[in-house]
Amino acid sequence: MAGVEQLTKYSLYITNSDNNDYIDARKIKYVQFDLTQPYANYNWEVFYHLPIATAAFLSSQHRFEEARQWFHFIFDPTTNDSNSGRERFWRFLPFRNAQIPNTITQLLEVLAGKPGDQDVKDSINRQVAAWLEDPFNPFAIARLRPSAYEWHTVTAYIKNLIAWADQLFRRDTRESINEATLLYIMAAQILGPRPEKIRPRLTEIKQPRSYRVLSNLIKFDSKFSNIWFTLADTPYGQSLLEEINSLDEQHSFNPELPELESNYAYLASIGSLYFCVQPNEKLPELWDTVEDRLFKIRHCQNIEGVRRELALYEPPIDPELLIRAKAAGLNLADVLADRFAPLPYFRFQMLIQKANEFCNEVKSLGGSNSQCD
Repeated sequence: MAGVEQLTKYSLYITNSDNNDYIDARKIKYVQFDLTQPYANYNWEVFYHLPIATAAFLSSQHRFEEARQWFHFIFDPTTNDSNSGRERFWRFLPFRNAQIPNTITQLLEVLAGKPGDQDVKDSINRQVAAWLEDPFNPFAIARLRPSAYEWHTVTAYIKNLIAWADQLFRRDTRESINEATLLYIMAAQILGPRPEKIRPRLTEIKQPRSYRVLSNLIKFDSKFSNIWFTLADTPYGQSLLEEINSLDEQHSFNPELPELESNYAYLASIGSLYFCVQPNEKLPELWDTVEDRLFKIRHCQNIEGVRRELALYEPPIDPELLIRAKAAGLNLADVLADRFAPLPYFRFQMLIQKANEFCNEVKSLGGSNSQCD
C-alpha cells in the first residue's frame, strides 16, 4: 500500500524544472493527462481507473475500510489539507485543477440558442457527436466531460459509506450503531442539504404551444430539438420592447441611454428552455437512505424498522468460533460481519453446485497443463 501511496502522491504530478530554456525529457516529473498527449490514456488508467475499480471491487466484497483507502487516492473529504475549494479534497490532478463544470441545463441552453461562449457550444457539439457515434459507451462522453467521472467517484464513495454503515447497523449493538451513526452523518455532510423543490410561480397553467408555433424557434442546426424561449417571445417581452423602442425614439439625443441593439441582446439572454431537463433519479435515493437510517437510529429501531431495547453489553463471542476463524486465516471483523450480513439471493444447494462446477473446470485445466508439460 505504501508504494501505491507514493505513486499517487500529488507532488509527483507537479512540474519540477528550474531551467525553462532547456528541459531534459528524462527529468520531467509532469504526468500527462490531456487526451491529446500520447501517454494520457495510460496515465488515466493508472491514476484513476485502477484505483476506482479496486475500490469498487473491495466494496463489493464488504471490505469497506480498504475500499475507502483506495477512494482517498482520488477523492479524500477527510484530509486536513490547507488548500481551499476543489484542491482540498480532490487528489487526482485533472479534477484538482479543473474549474467548476457547467451543468446539463447550462449546456443545453447554449445548444438551444442562448447567447454564450462559442467554446462551450463547440464542446457540447463534440460531446453530442461522440454520443451519436457510440451511444452505449458512457466513457465516450466522460472523456470529453470529466465532471461525469467526478460525479461517479463521489457517488461511489457515498455508497461505500452507506454500505459500511448498514453492515455495522445490522450487528445491532450499541458500539456498532454508534460507529454506523458517524458514517451516516459523514455521508450526509458530503451530500449536503437536499435540493428544494421550487413550486411554480404562475397561478394559471399556460396553454401548450403546437409544433407549428415552435418550429419557427427551433435551431435546426442543433442535435437536440429543444428551444431557447426568450423573454422577447412572450407578450410581456414584446410590449417591453415596444416601450423601449418608443423611449429610444423620444430620447435619442441622450448619450447615456443604452443603444437599442444592446437592449435586444440583453432580452435575448433572458429566458429558459421550453422542455425542462429531467432531474437525476439516483441522487435522491442517497438522501432517502441516509435520512431513513438516521431516523431509525434516533427512534430506537433496527435496520428493519422494528423497535427494540438494546442490551447494555454485546453478547460474548463463542471461543470455538474464534479458534476456527484463526485456523482458517480469517479476520475477526470479517467473521463478525458475516454473522450479521443479509441473506444471500441464492440457496446453498445452487451455490455448492456452482462451486463444484468451478472445481471441475480447474481440475480439467490442471490436467491439460500437465499433459502439455
